[in-house]
Amino acid sequence: MNNDVIVIGNLTLPEIANNPAGYPAEVKAASLEVIKLLKNQLREMEIAISSNVINEMILDNASKIPFINNKGEEHCLTLKSAPKTLNKSIKDYEDFAISAGFPNLLQTKIVPISWSDAKELRKVGGSIQEVIDRLYVEGNQTVEIK
Repeated sequence: MNNDVIVIGNLTLPEIANNPAGYPAEVKAASLEVIKLLKNQLREMEIAISSNVINEMILDNASKIPFINNKGEEHCLTLKSAPKTLNKSIKDYEDFAISAGFPNLLQTKIVPISWSDAKELRKVGGSIQEVIDRLYVEGNQTVEIK
């Protein structure tokens, strides 16, 4: 990746990022679009390279690759085991665990109702509205490019 990525005209991404207040909102929006594109490209590169190195390590029965980074420092890439996931061929986990004699493999989770359901209940007002207003708070605002 080049540090001199042009956003608009001859303005580079680092120039805009070093002083975002010095540029109009449209330039910052264009910068965010460039960042989004770069993130996608980096993710695609990471997937391509990591999947290839994983396949090579599996073929070589290797779990570590020592290497020297671009600063001359010694590092080691380590192949990590994949986490276990639930067997999707089991249609009813509750029935499976109970019939196998191990109901202790199950857990019950209590979760609040969805915000859309809570929003409807809150219209009633009174104490339920107060409780809902304490249970649900504003999240962080973000921007989106479409």
